[in-house]
Amino acid sequence: MVVSVPMLEKDLWIAPLKDEQIDNLENKWFYNDPIFNLCIQLSYLNSSNQESYGAVALQEIDKIPRIIGLGWNIYMGGETDFKRQGYANHAEFQAAAVAESLGYNLNDKSKDTTIYVAGRILKEDLLFFNAPGIPFTCLTCTKTLSKYFKNVSLSVPTPNNGWWHMTIEEAHNSALYFRYNNLRRDNVILTSPRHQGWQLHLNKKMLIN
Repeated sequence: MVVSVPMLEKDLWIAPLKDEQIDNLENKWFYNDPIFNLCIQLSYLNSSNQESYGAVALQEIDKIPRIIGLGWNIYMGGETDFKRQGYANHAEFQAAAVAESLGYNLNDKSKDTTIYVAGRILKEDLLFFNAPGIPFTCLTCTKTLSKYFKNVSLSVPTPNNGWWHMTIEEAHNSALYFRYNNLRRDNVILTSPRHQGWQLHLNKKMLIN
């Protein structure tokens, strides 16, 4: 069950959109972060021409975090055994649904399950980072995750301070604030490197590996 709490005022967290030089990428924590890299690679499986996301579900098994599910925004037409959000599953929900289909229990309170999600804004050619006061914006995900997968938390990337971990309740409150203040993506996106520079990095890593 999700609850509501007051959020930060707009002027505390809205940041102007700025470009970051490609040369600075190697100094960023996410440059060599394996989970972030995997999320971005998964985002290329999406068919959207606006925003594209990838997600990785990790569950602590025998005190070791293990990948149990992967997801990206996917059309859910036709018959399927996966749980649905609607005509499409978002990356976060799909990662959880895949994990469940493989036999993992995402309702077990004795096992911590975290869904990591990262993505790209395609029109502006940017990696996506939310501003600090509003780390999550999707009500569809918070409502459906809390309904079907009761023991999951979410984690989103920040530009400079690693992953931002939050409960579903915290994510839902953030998404409520985003929705009911009529905000847009360009209101909440932070300084972000160009996607082109990141793709050059990914291609380089693929060639090396």
